[in-house]
Amino acid sequence: MLFRLVKVAGVDDAVISLFMSKRSYTYEKADHVRKVIAKYSDNAGFIHLPDNDTKETAQIRDWLKKITKYGAQLGYKRNHETILRFIDFTVETVGLHKAGMGDLDAHAQRMNNRIVRSSSRLAEFASGEKSEFYNEKIMSVGEVISLMRESKSKVNIPETVEINGVEYKFNGFGYIRKDYSDDRDVIRGTYMLSIPSDSIWKADFIGMKHIYAMRNKNTHAHPELRDGMEQVTGQIEQALPIVGKAIANEWINGEWIHVSKTELKKH
Repeated sequence: MLFRLVKVAGVDDAVISLFMSKRSYTYEKADHVRKVIAKYSDNAGFIHLPDNDTKETAQIRDWLKKITKYGAQLGYKRNHETILRFIDFTVETVGLHKAGMGDLDAHAQRMNNRIVRSSSRLAEFASGEKSEFYNEKIMSVGEVISLMRESKSKVNIPETVEINGVEYKFNGFGYIRKDYSDDRDVIRGTYMLSIPSDSIWKADFIGMKHIYAMRNKNTHAHPELRDGMEQVTGQIEQALPIVGKAIANEWINGEWIHVSKTELKKH
């Protein structure tokens, strides 16, 4: 199971937004910001700063500190989170179990409805297919039958059954009325919540911060989803120096404190 950060966008826009409040904006300033940030970013928008700063990288660090200061409430009672909403993250999720994907999708509003998931109607699933978390923990009926037959054990489960004059066909997960055995909308009703599901989704900085607060390692979320959110948050901290740390932490009394140890803010 993998959560993969594939793109960061809008950091330059967040920096340029700082020039608007006091009307210090000029075309030249904006162009300079975009040029310098692009110079030290890869094609995915991940920023790479050297250990020994140049004049330009020192300037980038200063910009990142400022958008963190004003956008993430460092020392301020009221922050200006709109600054950080200019920053967007694109994430690809592979192999998260179906129920966990539903839990992630519950935050679709925080993503501005920018999430597309595997369809249990269009996609096909084998009876033993499940996410990593459920491997060696559970087995479908079809999987049990297959393993027993491999060990040459006798299995007396019928491929078809007749109930009240209606014939049902076994599909590895359960039984489907024979005349619906090729109907994908009916077939999907037999799938287990442990089947793997993939998705691509986007969230802005504040939306991602909220999702992390709800689904991080110290919450009651499913272990697989908690692990995924820790994966992507760690990647954000690597891809986005300084301000990336504000996804999982709050600045309190001069130090970073993990969100789970603070009073949760509703965004």
